[in-house]
Amino acid sequence: MNGSIVAADDATTETAARLLRQGRLVAFPTETVYGLGGDATNGRAVARIFAAKGRPRFNPLIVHVPGLAEAEALATFDERAREAARRFWPGALSLVLRRREACGLSLLVSAGLDTVALRVPAHPLAQSLLRAAGRPIAAPSANRSGRVSSTSADHVAAELARRVALILDGGACPIGLESTVLDLSGDKPVLLRPGGITLESLTETFGAIESAAKADLDKLVKAGTITQEREKAMLDRLDQALKNGKLWGRPGRDKNSAPSAPVSSPSGSASSS
Repeated sequence: MNGSIVAADDATTETAARLLRQGRLVAFPTETVYGLGGDATNGRAVARIFAAKGRPRFNPLIVHVPGLAEAEALATFDERAREAARRFWPGALSLVLRRREACGLSLLVSAGLDTVALRVPAHPLAQSLLRAAGRPIAAPSANRSGRVSSTSADHVAAELARRVALILDGGACPIGLESTVLDLSGDKPVLLRPGGITLESLTETFGAIESAAKADLDKLVKAGTITQEREKAMLDRLDQALKNGKLWGRPGRDKNSAPSAPVSSPSGSASSS
């Protein structure tokens, strides 16, 4: 069955859920891109995700859950996080929050950090799979690290072939762009990755949002690597790209690709669907 593409129905979704509970990897569609799913509470399964993608282990993963109740069991939600969940979940927003000590997630999911990136996907097949599996699923994009993100089952098969136990075919992903990653683990909201939820939508909820790129550039200025004038020019370009939704180029480009300006990873950062 390794790498087989199967049409999604109740029976194949249950098969996929059983494989996930066994610690195997399953690729499945979300509204953003296809995810490479593994049991987020199983360290070996999470390690298999990193190995399959050829992904550095210092880069955290996004954990997918079916709803807010399941998310609150894994991380601490303040009023900002609850408002973000009310407005944007289920949907293409991943929230970086403080992990609960007894959340049961593999430490590898967070790359050893005290935060975790969480998302509630809107895709009905993803929802069915998450509920059938009965556990949180870590799921970065279903492609080799540094390559174009998969937006169809055929793309996944071409990228990962026998590295996954099963590929659930739910058709093309409607958005075709990775989830937006917003860090709410600190005092100020920080945009770690633009994606399916626009910056304008987020600022309507949170007001001004800092970009992780600015924090990185500030460090370069303090180190004397670049001038303040150069920083301002770079940030102006970044701001325009964010407003135009064009940071990282086109929809479907792998979020593991190097951005045009320094952008830190989900407190670290997490890449995923």
